[in-house]
Amino acid sequence: QVADDAGLLRWLVERERQQLTLHRSEDRVVLDRRRLCELPEGLCRAVVHQSLLHVLNRGDRRARPESRWVVEVVQLMRRPGPSVVLGRRVRCEISRERVTIGYTPDPRAALVDHENSGDEMKPDPH
Repeated sequence: QVADDAGLLRWLVERERQQLTLHRSEDRVVLDRRRLCELPEGLCRAVVHQSLLHVLNRGDRRARPESRWVVEVVQLMRRPGPSVVLGRRVRCEISRERVTIGYTPDPRAALVDHENSGDEMKPDPH
């Protein structure tokens, strides 16, 4: 029974991710920001997590999105205005209408370690 419930949850997350996806390629996922913001918080985080997992698997199949990345993307996404979040070979651009999560082979575009820097997420100047 519990296994069935877990399978149902995976199915629900995948269905929502597919419905919110405007574009998907091997190294990029573009989601509808407005519709993503309308989801319940837990489902929104799960869709962002799956999208991050998709682009991370493009370059490093062992990589897993950190929970703090998911939380940070969702928090920024729910605020007005554009943002850029850089992650472990992941670049997340949040525009008025879209959340674009893409893989980048450039290690200089890696997630800023906010625990050590104390900075807000900012785009890489390079």
